[in-house]
Amino acid sequence: MPLQSWFRVKRANLLLRLERVEDAHRAFDALRQEFKDSSDPNRQYLRHYCTAMLSLMQPGSGQWSYEAKLGNAIKCSWQVKGLLPMVSVDDIHDKIKPRR
Repeated sequence: MPLQSWFRVKRANLLLRLERVEDAHRAFDALRQEFKDSSDPNRQYLRHYCTAMLSLMQPGSGQWSYEAKLGNAIKCSWQVKGLLPMVSVDDIHDKIKPRR
């Protein structure tokens, strides 16, 4: 039985946490290509997640924030968003309390 899409993305995350950066990069890129033309909202979210993770691996790239914003706008299952959350720069700024 093939693994579910979100589980394969989670496995790519584990590769990154184990500092197997090249393997993680290949895994995220392959998954991103697999989810490319999908009409399933879960797979669309996962594509943005994979693109954001690839962006985070590139120093100086701000693409991750844009992908997070696009991904968070997709209406997909709460399990996928809960297991693989994304935060954009705007989300971070919204959480910062102004000085008094």
